[in-house]
Amino acid sequence: MRQLTFITRVGLGLFFAKAGWGKVFTPEGFDGMVSVVSSSGIPFPVINAAIASGIECFGGLMLILGLATPWAALGLMSVMGVALFTNFVAGAPGGLLANVGYYMYLPETLYILLLWWVTAYGGGPLSVDAVLKKRCCKL
Repeated sequence: MRQLTFITRVGLGLFFAKAGWGKVFTPEGFDGMVSVVSSSGIPFPVINAAIASGIECFGGLMLILGLATPWAALGLMSVMGVALFTNFVAGAPGGLLANVGYYMYLPETLYILLLWWVTAYGGGPLSVDAVLKKRCCKL
């Protein structure tokens, strides 16, 4: 279980850190994110794009390190939940329940499920969280 926790946490972290890095540190990436947020009908697209990009980048880095793992995973789940709802669920013909099978094939759904698992199990023994817990106190 220890290896599976590590592989899942680091794999998700690499994905989110890489995706967020381009949005935070390159003008083209951030402009693209603002465009996506704006076209999704989310208010204050520049502010929300900055928040979502920051959560992706730094939440991913926190997952890689295993630092505040459940909090990082919850932040990333919220970003994926908003993406799933605004881009797929809100515009789905027939409403939410008519398309449940379709949502299971979307990558955002898989990310949410994996992040839920990481939230439940935490960073595992191979994480900064585990080192801090051993060295100083219970988190």
